[in-house]
Amino acid sequence: MPEPLLVVKDVQKHFGGVHAIRGCSFQVAGKSITGLVGPNGCGKTTMFNLVTGTFRPDSGAIVFAGRDVAGLRPHVMARLGVARTFQLTRVFKSMSILQNMLTVPSEQPAGERTRWAAEVLDAVGLAGQPETTAGNLSFGDQKLLEFARIFMLRPKLVLLDEIFAGISPALQERQMNVIRDFQTRFGVTFLVVDHTMRVIMNLCQEVLVMNQGQILARGTPAEVSHDQRVIEAYLGHRTTTKGGDNRGA
Repeated sequence: MPEPLLVVKDVQKHFGGVHAIRGCSFQVAGKSITGLVGPNGCGKTTMFNLVTGTFRPDSGAIVFAGRDVAGLRPHVMARLGVARTFQLTRVFKSMSILQNMLTVPSEQPAGERTRWAAEVLDAVGLAGQPETTAGNLSFGDQKLLEFARIFMLRPKLVLLDEIFAGISPALQERQMNVIRDFQTRFGVTFLVVDHTMRVIMNLCQEVLVMNQGQILARGTPAEVSHDQRVIEAYLGHRTTTKGGDNRGA
């Protein structure tokens, strides 16, 4: 089993009287693709914001690559190798694909940045049109461009927030293949939040299930899909068992 790249230990977060994260603990193995799922409002996006430095935890530890990073600001986390996407696609629509890539701050020389941008665009299938205006791309290709752009940071850990929402199954499959390619080609670790369970079950090697600000279950996709606690959290009832009846939760 690979060493954990990210360790979240007993993290708590309140917003006024709302206890959003309740002593949450989990690990993400290096160079893995891990899913983070759960009902709406269970704390998934809050956890992303804690890991990336948008929010500061009230207590607990967030350890990335052996360093406690809890409370570090997003720009510091980005320099350390943590990047994320957002639920709303955020590309500069009046700029070309290549210009979008080069908007990401970098200490690399200009020529090296351009070569790296071309390599990443090739990996996502956008290399043939670097001067195309981003606003002229399809919604799915805009999502791919946003995905590609974060790799200008050369991240070690990428948090993907609902990148499969609103795109066709064919584009979902294309995006999954790109993620797998980046995992193997560049050794990137992914933590994926999505409600498209077909994607989570086919893409992820491990799945973490959140409920009410805590990790309810973890395991392989097959294990969590048959976990009674997960079924109850999503469906609100127990499944039928031999010799028994369905019971409302």
